[in-house]
Amino acid sequence: MTKCTFCGKNNKESHEILVGSSFYVCCESCKQNTEEYFEMDKKHKIKLYIFVFIASVSIIVSVFTSRMVFAYAAQLIFGGALIIFPYPVINSATLTTHSIKTVKLFCRLLGVFFIIWSIILLFSINI
Repeated sequence: MTKCTFCGKNNKESHEILVGSSFYVCCESCKQNTEEYFEMDKKHKIKLYIFVFIASVSIIVSVFTSRMVFAYAAQLIFGGALIIFPYPVINSATLTTHSIKTVKLFCRLLGVFFIIWSIILLFSINI
């Protein structure tokens, strides 16, 4: 039995697709979603890296200016980037243990956590 790369279901029958590596999917819908994920990953990963870079610069500015508002803004930027672009650095080994659906959900939940936490911190300080 193989595990579907997109939804994570165990299947007796699976279809192999080739997107950089061999991945197994359970149906035509999962095949299409997997191919779309890798296409969007390739298209938007640089944007995610740019947002992470901007958040990192904001943290450095926070350190040098001693103003925590920049660190909280960095958390807000990072959280927004994870929600908009849920394409973390993953490889074929990751996809054998976690489905694409799970990875995207985890990224978005982590993004929501960072946004909520940064808003709480922003309102708790005197700007």
